[in-house]
Amino acid sequence: DVDGGFTLDADVQYDANRESPLLYSGSAVINDLVMAKDDIPGKLRFQKALLDFEPDNLRMNIENGTFDDKPLKGHVVVSNFESPRINGELAGQANLAFVTPFLPAEDVHELAGAVDFSIKFQGPVEDFEAMVLSGQLAVADGRYNSALLPEPIDEFTCDVYFDNTLTRVNDLSLKTASGWLDFKGRVNNLLPYMLADSAGARAVSPAIDGHLKGRVNLALANRFLDPTGSPELAGQLDMDINLAGDATDFSNFQPRGNVSIRNASYRDSLLPEPIEALSADLNITPDTITVRNIAVEFTSSDLTLSGKLINPFPYLLPLDVIDRSQVKRPLFLFEVSSRRFDTDRLFPEAVPGSGTNRSALPADSVPPIILPDIDGAGTFTIDTMIYSGVEFTAISGKVRIANRQIDCYDVDARVYSGEVSGNTSVDLNDFENPRYVGEFHARRVEADDFASRFSKMGGHVFGKINLDGTYDAVGWEPEDFLESLSMNGDLNMDHGTVRTSGSVYSGISGLASKLGESFDQEQALKDLKTHIKVADGRVALDELTTSLGNLGDIGISGFYGFDGSLEYKGTILLSESWTQKLLSKSGLVGGLMGLISDRSIDRVRLPLAITGTVDKPELSVDYSAMGDAMGDNLKDDAKDLLQGLFKKK
Repeated sequence: DVDGGFTLDADVQYDANRESPLLYSGSAVINDLVMAKDDIPGKLRFQKALLDFEPDNLRMNIENGTFDDKPLKGHVVVSNFESPRINGELAGQANLAFVTPFLPAEDVHELAGAVDFSIKFQGPVEDFEAMVLSGQLAVADGRYNSALLPEPIDEFTCDVYFDNTLTRVNDLSLKTASGWLDFKGRVNNLLPYMLADSAGARAVSPAIDGHLKGRVNLALANRFLDPTGSPELAGQLDMDINLAGDATDFSNFQPRGNVSIRNASYRDSLLPEPIEALSADLNITPDTITVRNIAVEFTSSDLTLSGKLINPFPYLLPLDVIDRSQVKRPLFLFEVSSRRFDTDRLFPEAVPGSGTNRSALPADSVPPIILPDIDGAGTFTIDTMIYSGVEFTAISGKVRIANRQIDCYDVDARVYSGEVSGNTSVDLNDFENPRYVGEFHARRVEADDFASRFSKMGGHVFGKINLDGTYDAVGWEPEDFLESLSMNGDLNMDHGTVRTSGSVYSGISGLASKLGESFDQEQALKDLKTHIKVADGRVALDELTTSLGNLGDIGISGFYGFDGSLEYKGTILLSESWTQKLLSKSGLVGGLMGLISDRSIDRVRLPLAITGTVDKPELSVDYSAMGDAMGDNLKDDAKDLLQGLFKKK
């Protein structure tokens, strides 16, 4: 719809004999022009517009113009009408809402604000991408919302200069309900990228070089998290970063600056414990992230970390276009410390053999995020750590991470009033079936504490033990771990005590009573040694030897099963005093000394066996084997007589 008036002053010549028969020139004045279009908000008004024209050339100068009641002025030159070219300049004010109809409808853009602009343009009308553009824009009281944004931009201002090769952002500030951002810098080739079609845009590389500063509420990220566990992230993120790189390809981006997190927390029903508090202070350069400090507090535990992550970009960027086989793998050099770290509560699946109630655990309490695919090396110190129900203190060690294998070595700690050391390798290449391989050394560890935690044999043996060995196992689940566990070790104890009960006590005390001796339930142990082997659900003791009080020396071999079964066989080598009393006790066999041809027998060896279950063991001593034990020292036919006297074990 067009309305207004004009006056015209023109010269016209026509000569059919000329190559260009029509010649004209002149000028016009348009007064009180009003132009409107149904699908464009606002009206274009000119109080006065001056036009000069001649063949293939039109010049227009706008005076006292408005668009949508905002000031507008400028001039335009159009030439070569068959293939028009335009050259001009427009300056004025407008409401950004005018731009909304020209934005893609599918993302539901809402744009408003007051803009001052001054734009120069030159080029072919039919090929807008070939236009030469330059100008300045200043926006005040801007507002923007779109389906592309996590939340509306409640207010933004900007001051921008642009041309075909450069967009210089003198200032861009925006505020949302969750924070604010300021950006100053330049973007090369932004205008050609925006004007190109989808095919042409791929050939344009807009590059950013600028400074970004801001503060954001981390709750802004909640809408992007997997809702399965009702995650809830809170806290404050501060950034002060210089950015440089391709805006469409973050694989070669080069950030530089500082990022910090304050008063953060994270809750998720899929995790055994929430993160009650988290803070971080990071310095970022193109090839290194320096972790000045990360402090995390869980309900039961705390963790402090510092170090350097070398070559983090582009390997760790969550982009599918990155060919990680062609870029450097990140290396993390770190130091970790903790006052208290309860592994059983934080990572129950990572504590194999603990017997934790699986039904009470979330579906997956070991998030893969704790196992990033990087290499690393570092040290750790922990005041107190709970692992598989055991409290370790004064822990220190080293860690090496490579090819999804974690090696902990030079580890030292105190446990059960003793000291332990060793190393462990965990291979996570098959994440569903991790493999553990390691060796351990324990010095002066309290035997009863150890036995009570890892078997049903607590309350029997007391004293300081030394233990050295190796182990190998597979699996997260306790049953899988125990079923696959194999271990070889050597145990020894110089001095200790054993507390007998049940059939073990009654069996030995019965022998003592026949000899007129007493046998206390608690007896001294000396020089206990054995080889331990764990395999196929059994803990086997190979050639266990020890001295038991004044009874004598015991040597047994056998096993107890994870199902509680027992099967041990061995011998009691009676002490000299008990042997003499056994041989001389007439009440026992009518005087064994008379059956012996050689009175030089010092000690008698009696076979014994321990069977039954851990909860109800049974001990038996084979007295009838005394004949075999005495051998050639018996007189003729004395062995048959002796065996007849001991028909029962």
